[in-house]
Amino acid sequence: LWFDHPNLLGHSLALVGLVLLVGSRGRGPTSLSIALTVSALAFTGSRTALLGFALGGALLALQGARSRRGALALFTLLAASGLFALSLRAFDRTFTGAGAELIARSEVWRLAYEAFAARPWTGLEESFETFWRSAYGGESLELIPHAHNLWLQFAAMYGLPGLAAVLWLTGGLVWLAWRWGRWRGLALAAPVFLMNVFDYTLFYSGVLFPLVLGLNGLRRAAARGRGAHEGFGEDGKAGALPARSGGE
Repeated sequence: LWFDHPNLLGHSLALVGLVLLVGSRGRGPTSLSIALTVSALAFTGSRTALLGFALGGALLALQGARSRRGALALFTLLAASGLFALSLRAFDRTFTGAGAELIARSEVWRLAYEAFAARPWTGLEESFETFWRSAYGGESLELIPHAHNLWLQFAAMYGLPGLAAVLWLTGGLVWLAWRWGRWRGLALAAPVFLMNVFDYTLFYSGVLFPLVLGLNGLRRAAARGRGAHEGFGEDGKAGALPARSGGE
């Protein structure tokens, strides 16, 4: 379906589904959004996308939690599920290339860290794919175009300046998500960064565009809410509401 890799499709569908979920009102639309997204993600086979969508749903549920005990239970369930998945090493492998050779993600991460350690200030002078092939002496026929991790990718390619930049971007997006939408904002941003622990898809249009669209929708909704609360009129000036009569 016009995607080069199942994870690109899965991560894109997860973000689109979360945007729909954040904007849903009522049990019917919410249930429909969940059912459609989970079915589509199961079709892609992307485990990281399923885990990311589950995290987003849990964060949305936290917004409606009536007690701290309920919030703690949801976080505990999510953490237990994540640890169980990691214990099975479900995310420590990836299929790449036409030969479908199994290559552990931890091996890709190790090589990315070695590239960063070798050139910590400037990063690689070549593409990650070229570095991978040269490190393996041409033995690997598989295409490894990136580090399968957002932060390791920037560290390997651009050194400490790149790592600092992507950490700043991560913190800034999380801060904006919380400022503009609280738990609903985090339900969009946190799954993206969770999925980018295991892959490198933040700057893919199918992931970045829904994220930006959803966050800006929350920002506009928050601005409208503040305007209504503070008595802003259509011209954007305070005091534009009609004056109340004496006894009101």
